[in-house]
Amino acid sequence: MGINFEVAALFAKTFSKLKCKGKLLQLGRQTVELTDEQFLKALELGGFASKDGGRIIFINDISGHIKNNTYYRTDIGVQYLNDKTFFGALGVDAYSSDANDYENADYIIDLNSSNNDQIPEQFDVIYNGGTIEHVFNPVNAFATVHHLLKNGGIIIHLAPTNGFVDHGFYQFSPCLLKEYYQANGYQILEMKYIFVNSDGWYIFEHISKLPFSLFQGALLYFVARKMKDSTSNTTPTQELYQHLWGGAERSDESLHDYRQRILIENLESERLTVGTQQRIAIWCGGDFTERMLTNFPKLAYYVKFIVDKDTRKHGSNIAGISIVPQQYCIDNIGNIDNVLISTPNCMPIYNELSKIPLFNGKLILL
Repeated sequence: MGINFEVAALFAKTFSKLKCKGKLLQLGRQTVELTDEQFLKALELGGFASKDGGRIIFINDISGHIKNNTYYRTDIGVQYLNDKTFFGALGVDAYSSDANDYENADYIIDLNSSNNDQIPEQFDVIYNGGTIEHVFNPVNAFATVHHLLKNGGIIIHLAPTNGFVDHGFYQFSPCLLKEYYQANGYQILEMKYIFVNSDGWYIFEHISKLPFSLFQGALLYFVARKMKDSTSNTTPTQELYQHLWGGAERSDESLHDYRQRILIENLESERLTVGTQQRIAIWCGGDFTERMLTNFPKLAYYVKFIVDKDTRKHGSNIAGISIVPQQYCIDNIGNIDNVLISTPNCMPIYNELSKIPLFNGKLILL
């Protein structure tokens, strides 16, 4: 997997925010698919370059790379930059690893093997840019990453999570990385969902807001920090089933209610308590909506109206919130921050609304 402009922009912002320095190891050598203009624009997004008139000022010295390590792609006719130049501009020294030397990797490491303890190097940043899904034993790969990463070091994954059939052995569910690193004591720093189609890349912070109908493939951008007491050999149990099994006190909460509760709690913690009043519409005024507003009475304060296609419901209310026609929501969507789709038959509605540009980024499945 190469580094295009969207990935370069993510890197620039992450490296700037985390102040990454030192040595970076790539799992597989990356092709940097940037024009000069895109390279500079990405650096500017992270504060790694600026312009002074016609002069470009780089924050980090890349004079050792820029003249000798560029090459020309005759098949598409633009100049590309290599991995050492790109990462050097972000302030780290880049090295690469692979199972063989066909791309001149700095280190030959078999990620399928559990015998990589002999490798003495310790790295400040490790980047898995589309490699581990090709490794038959990914647990061994995660353990090797842990061994090679310094305490306080950063692991970055960019991995396929949907729509890459036969690309590799695996597509990683977001909960795999999140819960593996949580179980092993890492600090999770970022998790973004990237959906790809012919028009470009679309980046989302929350998986519940993805417009499924618009996209062909999905990637997960995941960043975590290794702590002093972090491990690699703790096997996680998926949080969903930990809850359903109930542990010492078995819960009688249903799977749907559990997922809904986690979603609403995240929405409340991230959006409803930041001091700006959230404006919410609920799509569908049925039993699901009534139960949700009963379970989460705080949410009702932010709901401006409930939408339903059943004309018999128009003018009535749930929890004091008026039920209105669908067209009312469409006409007033500019005054709404999020639309919560609250019905068992959510996907057809989600897909139809996703095609309306004004709804982009506002839809949440419940």
